[in-house]
Amino acid sequence: MHYMKTLSGTAYRSIRQRLIEGKLPVGSRISEAALAREMGISRSPVREAIRTLANEGLLHQVPNVGCYVKEPDRRDLEELFELREWLEASAAEKAAREIDDFHLDELEQACTEMRSATVKMRDLTNAHPEETAVPFEIREQFEVADASFHMILIDSCGNRRATDFFANQHILSQIWKVAPFAGNFGYFARMYGEHAKIYRAIKRGDAHEARNAMIHHIRAGRFQALGFFDRARRERSAGYYTAVPWPTSIQKKVFGVEEKKGN
Repeated sequence: MHYMKTLSGTAYRSIRQRLIEGKLPVGSRISEAALAREMGISRSPVREAIRTLANEGLLHQVPNVGCYVKEPDRRDLEELFELREWLEASAAEKAAREIDDFHLDELEQACTEMRSATVKMRDLTNAHPEETAVPFEIREQFEVADASFHMILIDSCGNRRATDFFANQHILSQIWKVAPFAGNFGYFARMYGEHAKIYRAIKRGDAHEARNAMIHHIRAGRFQALGFFDRARRERSAGYYTAVPWPTSIQKKVFGVEEKKGN
């Protein structure tokens, strides 16, 4: 039994990685036999992995037809952000009342990293106003700090189910390609400001303000993500959409939650 669980876990991670990298794009059909051949394992653990991914909402099984990579609609995204708002607003409120020094220091460090990346982006914009591309190292620093802030906040609540759920939502957002990244100084400054406001409210123990600041942040992200989703869907239909890869360092941060759970 342990052997089967190990194989199904390997199959699960392998298929999920293909989804994240876009090797199994939304709408594509999943071949259980082909995946088993590629991985060099039997079909049983692949079938189990597919069932798990379907339960998580990443795949869609059609009886007597087959299994497909789920293509989200606007309602899927709205529900995802609604869940995030409920979870993270409550987490911010609880953190303002109960957070320990360790997690508070980690939140501060995440904000410091976001501020550092924002300053770099400001200096780059001032020096080269015609440059529109964000250097990868700046984008990576900012996005890792952003993801870290939210995961530290959830982790500070000590609820393992909430931590697991939040990690899955990050993965789901990337697979659905609804994690927008606007490459300009204004975006950096706004995002840093929103996170800093949440952090300051938590630090001074203002639960009401921490909750409201998080709600504002999630709703702003929802508005931007829906716009990005609509634009990406139009570009996909026209055949010229190119997804921006998820930085490996962020994947490690998110997947590290699973490693912690296993220890």
